[in-house]
Amino acid sequence: MVDKNKKQNLSHGKILIIDNQQEVLEQVSAALIKSNFQVVVATDGEKGFEIFKQEQPDLIILEVNLPKMDGFEVCSKVKKISNVPIIILSSKNGELDRLMGFRMGGDDYVAKPCSSRELVLRVQAIIKRRKSPVGCSYQLVGKIKVNQRTHEVLVNNKKLVLTPREFQLFNILASNPNFVFSKEKLAEEIWNKVDNSEKFNISVLIKRIREKIEKDSSNPEYIETVRGKGYRLAISRDK
Repeated sequence: MVDKNKKQNLSHGKILIIDNQQEVLEQVSAALIKSNFQVVVATDGEKGFEIFKQEQPDLIILEVNLPKMDGFEVCSKVKKISNVPIIILSSKNGELDRLMGFRMGGDDYVAKPCSSRELVLRVQAIIKRRKSPVGCSYQLVGKIKVNQRTHEVLVNNKKLVLTPREFQLFNILASNPNFVFSKEKLAEEIWNKVDNSEKFNISVLIKRIREKIEKDSSNPEYIETVRGKGYRLAISRDK
């Protein structure tokens, strides 16, 4: 018999699922447990936020359409007190919904219906990145400093607050200054998958990063769009 403490040690992390659809809770919970994750669940936003504070999960899977408190509000409240990654799982798949999800601090946005296996792979990828040892010094790219350990980005010595997903995308560009990445390549690097929804997610993330890093996001100085090809972090000697 395996004792409780050993079970804890075998776990790959604790996942909080907040969803009011019982079928989704059962299917996703079963897939995560099979992959050695601990799972806690809630069926409304208020209860989910309370459980988050009590359980301190390693990741949250969050539906948007929730009773008592919607998912966007839950996401915003969580991100004010924690940097825990959040995967938004929702039947709402419009541009404004995705943009709102990322603006509220979501690290990933997955449209329903979604296979439980795909969702588990996304969870595993995020958890693995957060636990991977990285260097502790700043990488200097033009006037931009990137700290791999703390995920801090400084532009002209001004600290930017990026979500884990924003940092991941920005770090890809910063690690290859002036190199043009297509949406397809960025989606493959981040999600190991390329489809129209993921390419759209890239556009939303780029927009959100620009709003934080650029003086004028409509006339970007750093993250440039190369028409018909993709995006690059433009660095010259005077930047």
